[in-house]
Amino acid sequence: MKPVILNIGAGLIYFLLSRVSLMLALTPGSVALIWPPAGFALAACLIGKGWRVWPGIFIGSVFSNVAVADGQFDQTWLPWVIVFGSTVQALAGEKQLRFFEPSVELARPKSVFRFCLVALGTCLIAALNGSTALWVKGLIGVDQVFLSFINWWLGDALGVFIFTPIALIMFDRRKVWDGRRWQVGIPLLIGMLFCVLIHHSMKERDEQELVNRVQGKAIGMLNKLKQMEQIQRQTLINLTALFDASELITPGQFQIFSQRVVSDKKMFRAWEWVPLVRQADAEMYAKTTSQLLGRSIRITRLNGWLPNPNGWSAPVTFIEPQEFNEPAHGLDLLANPVRADVIERAWRLDAPATSDKIELAQNPDGLGAVLIVAPVHDAAGKTRGFCVSVIDFQQLSNNLSDNAKDLVWSIEDVSSGGKTLLANTIEHLPVFAKSPYLERKGIHYHETINLGDRDWRIQIFQPFSTLGAGRITPSLVIFFLALLICSVFGGIALIISGDRRYIADEVDRKTQALSAEVEHRARIETHLLQSEEHIHTIFEQAPLGIALIDALTGHVLEVNQKLADIVGHTREEMAQIDLMSMIHSEDENTDQFHVGKRSEFNITRCSSF
Repeated sequence: MKPVILNIGAGLIYFLLSRVSLMLALTPGSVALIWPPAGFALAACLIGKGWRVWPGIFIGSVFSNVAVADGQFDQTWLPWVIVFGSTVQALAGEKQLRFFEPSVELARPKSVFRFCLVALGTCLIAALNGSTALWVKGLIGVDQVFLSFINWWLGDALGVFIFTPIALIMFDRRKVWDGRRWQVGIPLLIGMLFCVLIHHSMKERDEQELVNRVQGKAIGMLNKLKQMEQIQRQTLINLTALFDASELITPGQFQIFSQRVVSDKKMFRAWEWVPLVRQADAEMYAKTTSQLLGRSIRITRLNGWLPNPNGWSAPVTFIEPQEFNEPAHGLDLLANPVRADVIERAWRLDAPATSDKIELAQNPDGLGAVLIVAPVHDAAGKTRGFCVSVIDFQQLSNNLSDNAKDLVWSIEDVSSGGKTLLANTIEHLPVFAKSPYLERKGIHYHETINLGDRDWRIQIFQPFSTLGAGRITPSLVIFFLALLICSVFGGIALIISGDRRYIADEVDRKTQALSAEVEHRARIETHLLQSEEHIHTIFEQAPLGIALIDALTGHVLEVNQKLADIVGHTREEMAQIDLMSMIHSEDENTDQFHVGKRSEFNITRCSSF
C-alpha cells in the first residue's frame, strides 16, 4: 500500500508543479522558462531509488501534458512521446548521479559541480525528444525547432538546479540533510521570491507590449472594414440620389457614375440597379430593357425558385462592372428567399438593409457574398426599385489578409445569432467580454460594426506561436538571469552547508576518536595501577626475603619486611648496607644467587642467613 500512496503523491505534486510552471511563463501559452516538475522528478527518483517512484512521475507527466488550456484533452500520440522523454530523463539523471556518488549528498563542491553537469546532460533528453515531436506533429516549423529545444533544455535544467535541492530538503529524511535544511532552503526561497517579483513586473510589461502589437494589427484590419462600410454607405446614398433625381437613367450614365464613385473596386463585386416589376409585366419589361441596353436580356431565377407572393419581380437591370458579372443580368432577386428577405426589409423600412450570406450566381464556387440594398423612390415617394451593392467575401478576405497574414479572424452576423459569415480558420473563436483579452493560447480582440440594418462582429485572434512568443526580449533575459542567480545561490548554499556539515562531522569524529584514546589510556593506567598494587602486595607479603639492588653499585634500593627480619635489620638500615658483603663466600658463585645485566635483581633464596 505504501508504494501506491508514494506514487500517487509523486504524480499529484508533479501535476501541480506543472500548473505552477505555466504561470511562470512570461508569455502565456509559451514554453515556461523554468520547469519545476523536472527538478521534482529527479529528486523523487533519488529518494525512491528510481524504480519505486517512476510510475508516479509517468502518471503526473501524462496529466500535465494531456490536459490543455481549454479543459479538453489531447488524445493524440504527442503527449505520450513527451511523457516518455520526461520519465527517462529523471531515471537517467538518478542513475548518473549514483554512479559517481551512491549516497548523493550534494555536500562537497565536487559533488555539486557533478550534479550541475549531470542536470545539463540529462535534460537534453526531454528537450530533444519534445522539440522533435512538436515538429513532427506540425505545431512548430523547422525554423523554430532549435529555439524550442534551447528553451525546453534550459527550462528543465533550471528546474533541476533549483527544485531538486528544494524537494530533497523537504522529503529526504536522511541525516545528511539534518542541519542543512534551513541553510539551503532559506537562500533558495529568497531567490525564488526574488524571481517571482521579477517575473511579475516583467510579465505585465511584456504582456502589455504584446497586446499593443496585436491591437495595432487588429485596428488596422478593422479600419479597412470601417472604410468599406463608409464607402458603401456613401456610395449607396449617392447612387440612390441619382435614381431619385431622374427616372430615365441610361446604362451609359450608370456606368460613368459607377466608375467615378467606386474608387476601390476590390471591396465590391458589383453595383446594381434593380427595379420593381409586376410579375405579369416581366416579359414586356425584358423586351423594353433589351432595347435600352442594345442586347437581349431575359428574367432568370435560381433553381428551386418560387413566385413571390406579393406579385412583384426585382430583376437586375444595370450592373457594373460588366466583364465578370454577366451571369447576374436579369436575375430576379425576389424569386430567392434570402434575396427576397433583404429586398422586402429595405422596402418595408425604407432604409438600407443587408442580406444574409448568399451564393453568387456569377461565382457559385466562391466564398459567398452579401447584398446591401437601398430603396429608390419615384416622384410620388413610392419605392420603384433598389440600388444594390454586392460585397464578395473572396475579395473581402483577400483585402483583409493583405496585412494580417499571421492573424486568425472571423466575421459573424450578430443579427442572425452569431452566424459565421467569413473566417480564415475552421476553429470557433470564443467571445470574451473584455477586448483585448489575453489567454494562454494568444490574444483576442473583437469589435462590432454596423452594416445596413445588421451588426457584424469582427473577431481577431493572434496566437502566441505566430506572434513570436519564443523571441528573445529584455524581459526574457532579465528573468533568465534572475533564475540563474537563484541557481547559483542554491549551489553555494549546498556547498557551504555541506562544508559545515563536513566540518561538524569531522569534529565529532575527531572528538569521538580522542575520547576513545583518552578512555583507552585511562584503562591502561588503571590496569598499571592495579598491577603495581598487585606486585606491591606480593612484594610485601611474600614468605621469602626479597630485595631490589642496584646491579652497578650493589646498594639496596628496597627490601621487604621478611628479608629485614631474616638479616636482623630494619628496612631503613638495609638501605645503608651493601648486601653483597653479607653473602657467604661459598654462595657467591652458586646458581642460587642470580645476577643479570639488569638494574634490578631478586634474591630467590637466602639459605646462608
